[in-house]
Amino acid sequence: DSITVENHKLILNGAGKRMKFFFTIYIGALYLPEKTSNAKDIIEKDMPKRILMHLICSKVKPSQITDAFKDDFE
Repeated sequence: DSITVENHKLILNGAGKRMKFFFTIYIGALYLPEKTSNAKDIIEKDMPKRILMHLICSKVKPSQITDAFKDDFE
């Protein structure tokens, strides 16, 4: 899978789901110019990147989603 962002073709580097209390809350996907598993490069390199979050669970309050995002990104 790939997407184009500001004339940059980005490929799916990886995806994962966030579960809490047996519910899938959201699925996140990271798109980069090329696949890599080097987290330091992903964070520090000046390159186009995109994170897409697909919210799944409608029974979760927006504040709970915000808290989950903060926890996951930390």
